[in-house]
Amino acid sequence: MKTPIRLESSTKLIGSLFAAAVVTFAPTAEAAVLQSQNFSFGYGAQTNSATNTWALKTSGATTNGGFTFQPTIGGGFYSGFGPNFDGSTLISTPDGSANYSGKTDNFSISIGASWVGDPTLLGPGVTLDDVQIRLVITSVRIYATYYSATADSATPTIALKETTAGHTDVFTVFNAKKTVGGGAALNALTKAPNYQQYTWNPENFWLDGVNATRSFGFQIAGASNLAIDGFEITGYIEVIPEPSSIALLCGGAGALLVYTRKRRPAL
Repeated sequence: MKTPIRLESSTKLIGSLFAAAVVTFAPTAEAAVLQSQNFSFGYGAQTNSATNTWALKTSGATTNGGFTFQPTIGGGFYSGFGPNFDGSTLISTPDGSANYSGKTDNFSISIGASWVGDPTLLGPGVTLDDVQIRLVITSVRIYATYYSATADSATPTIALKETTAGHTDVFTVFNAKKTVGGGAALNALTKAPNYQQYTWNPENFWLDGVNATRSFGFQIAGASNLAIDGFEITGYIEVIPEPSSIALLCGGAGALLVYTRKRRPAL
């Protein structure tokens, strides 16, 4: 009599591989994820250009581990009077000093993100065509004030708005701090205590591919403009295998498991 072939051990092995695939590559918190180091960029308003009054004050690495960040900032100046931003703190400047403040109406910031790493780090057989990328913005901060030469009844607000195509949104609306010039007029804009810092934590999302760009500006209501300075943005990049490639991997393991079970001979 022929000795029956026992396949329990191989079936268990394949079953274990299938379970591992589900845990490792499913598009959930357990999915294979590669993440960059954190990035941080800070800018101060310091020139009188109509289109680009912002200068980089502090930044982390723009390239690490195959990840690249490319910030582009623009916006004109509000006044020839303003505080100084050293990269983390807003500092008052002397009366009459030519230290510019920016304005909200044409301010814009875009962050380009890309990844050129080894896709097989995300799973066997994964290619660059199977990857999704997420540019995570953890915080956006700005110092702002509504300036008026005399007291008025205006109640302006400021909100961060995302202008990324297909992902436009407006985040938390804040009442803007008011500054009255009084006898010193525009010298009020040189004093750091006349500004208030506002912070947003925008929603994040996945995109197909290994490149992403997100763009932001400000939405103002109740006034035509606010004086701003000390802009900061922080975040990081993540990449994962896209859901279809995860499903293909898991489906292949499942099919192999079913095939093995069907071929098991009767004992």
